Amino acid sequence: MRVALVVVIAAIVYGIGRAVGVEIPIIIAALFALVIALPLGFVLFRSQRAKVNEGIGVVDDQRRTRREDLRSRLRGNGENYYEAADDKPTDESAGKDSGENGAEGKAR
Repeated sequence: MRVALVVVIAAIVYGIGRAVGVEIPIIIAALFALVIALPLGFVLFRSQRAKVNEGIGVVDDQRRTRREDLRSRLRGNGENYYEAADDKPTDESAGKDSGENGAEGKAR
């Protein structure tokens, strides 16, 4: 959106120059547009910037939580998610490993 704002402002500066009868080089119009668009973008795109910052905050909190969980597992504190999941047999695998299912257990 900021790039579009710079392009629009550059076109306006270039168009005003042509209307007045002054030939303004495109690069000069683009530089003026950059200078004008920077503070204008802060005002115009305030709500979008706030939404992006909220999204970044959520992702940062998730990353921090995962990092703290990983560190606690590496220290040996807390429950390791993967080991806890491996220790609990599911309904399907509960009897298969012990050979209780007869033919099904032998086919494996």
